[in-house]
Amino acid sequence: MKLCLIVFCSLVFIAPAYATEFGILPFPKDVDFSKPEEFVKNYGAALGEVAGVIKNPLNVSLIGWEKLEPDEGEYRVKDEFGGMAYSVSALGYTPYMGMTTIDTVKRVLPDDLEDEDWTSNDLFDRYKLLLDEAAIVMPRDLKFFIIGNEVDVYFEKHPDEVAAYLTFIQKVKPEVKKRFPQARVSVSVTFDGLIQKRDEFVTPFVSASDMAVFTFYPMVGVKDYPVGLMPTLLDKLIQNAQGKDVFLQEVGFPSSPDAHSSPERQAEVFKTIIPAIAARPQIKYASIFIMHDFGKPMCDAFTDYYSYDTREFRGFLCSLGLKYDDGTPKPAWNAAVQAIQAAQQGRVSAGIK
Repeated sequence: MKLCLIVFCSLVFIAPAYATEFGILPFPKDVDFSKPEEFVKNYGAALGEVAGVIKNPLNVSLIGWEKLEPDEGEYRVKDEFGGMAYSVSALGYTPYMGMTTIDTVKRVLPDDLEDEDWTSNDLFDRYKLLLDEAAIVMPRDLKFFIIGNEVDVYFEKHPDEVAAYLTFIQKVKPEVKKRFPQARVSVSVTFDGLIQKRDEFVTPFVSASDMAVFTFYPMVGVKDYPVGLMPTLLDKLIQNAQGKDVFLQEVGFPSSPDAHSSPERQAEVFKTIIPAIAARPQIKYASIFIMHDFGKPMCDAFTDYYSYDTREFRGFLCSLGLKYDDGTPKPAWNAAVQAIQAAQQGRVSAGIK
C-alpha cells in the first residue's frame, strides 16, 4: 500500500481493512459427464455467474495425479486444467492449482507408481515431468500450488509414511518454484483434524507448507452448535497456523436435515462466517464450497470413494451447494454473495486494491 498524507488517510480509512480474497467453487448444475457438451456449457455458465457477482474470484481446482497421467507419459493436464486456464484468461479468476498425490483418504498416483515409497527417485522424476506439462498450461505467475489434499486424514491411518512424505514435499517444492516462481507450495489439512486431535498429522504439514491451508466445515459434530459461536472456531484455526497466512481452501456447510441443518441454517452460517473470515487479517483467502449440490450419481461416487455411506454423511456431502443441483438457489446463495460483496466493498472503502 502506498504512503499517503495523514488527512487523506483519515478520510479513506473509514472501514476495517478487510483483506480476504474470496471465491465460490463454480461447480455446475445438472452434471452429466456422459454429455460433455452440456457439461461444458453448464460449467461455463457457472464460471460466468460467479465472476459476475465476485471481483476476481478464486478458482480452486485440485486434480489427482492418476487423472493427469492415466498411463506413463500420457498426459491430460491440458484437458483437466483447461477450464481453469480459460477462467483466468477470459474472466479474471485467480487460479489455485493442485496436482495432488494424496486426496483425503488415499494415494492418487498412476497405477505403476501406486506402491512406490514417497522417497523413490522414480516417483520424484515422474512428478517433475508432470510439472513440465503443467508449466505449458498454466501461467508462470501462478500464486498457489497444492501437492496433497486433506493429508491428515490419510496419515492418521498411515503414520509410518509421514516422514517419507515430508521428504517428498521438500524435494518437490523447489521444482515447482522453478516453473512457477511466485507459487506458494503447500498441502492442505482439515480443520476437523484439530477438533479430532489429529494435531500430530496437522502440525508437521503446516510447518512444511508456505501457507497454512485448511478445509473448514464448522460442524464440530454437534447439531445444535450455535451459529453465533462459529467464528470462534476460526481463532483455533489461526492459532494452529504457526504465524503463516491462512488459505481456507474450502468453507462449507450443508442444508440437509439429515446433517442436522436446514436451508435457513445454512444461510445463517454463511451470513455469519464470511464477515468473521474477512475481519481476521491472517485469513488471506477463502473459497466457498460449492455453487451447486452434487447430483445423485456424484453423491454415490463420492460415498463410494470415501467408503462411508451413512444417512448423516450423505446428507452433509450432498447438500453443500449454495444452489440445488437443478440450479434453483437456496437462501445461502444470496446470503453468501451479499456477505462477500460487503466484504469486498469494505476493501474498496478502506482504499485497498
